[in-house]
Amino acid sequence: MAKVSDFGLSKTFYDNVRYKKRFRHYVPWKWMAIEYLKDACFTMKSDVWSYGVVLWEIFSLGQEPYAGKSIEEVISQIKTGYRLPCPEEVVDVAWADDVYNDVMRKCWDADPSTRCSFGEIVNSLEKLMDSEELTEYRDCSDKCRSMKELMLDDSTR
Repeated sequence: MAKVSDFGLSKTFYDNVRYKKRFRHYVPWKWMAIEYLKDACFTMKSDVWSYGVVLWEIFSLGQEPYAGKSIEEVISQIKTGYRLPCPEEVVDVAWADDVYNDVMRKCWDADPSTRCSFGEIVNSLEKLMDSEELTEYRDCSDKCRSMKELMLDDSTR
């Protein structure tokens, strides 16, 4: 089971729903949501945008998003509706278009209030799994949940 995380904001988001960046001038802007690029605010919905870009990187077998483009060029294109296209590396993968359209594209909705949530992403991905994959996924999730409970329990830690 692969998990992607940004621990840099984890403490900040633990108590707050919204975080305003105050320092660090250089950020990985190619993974940042359009609202962050406008006002430097992070939310869970801006993390959804970033997740969509990471998923695109996985599908493209590690290509750089918006390669060769400047931040100004990318912001301008995103404002007019441009989004990263479905990577050519997966054109022959039967389910790739579904993941691209049902997950990635929904991660890049310009309006954070209508952008999908992580829960909706999970639901979309579960719908694309066959029964064997879904069983394996749920078994693995149950094991992770049990492990987390053990780690949080003082007597079993």
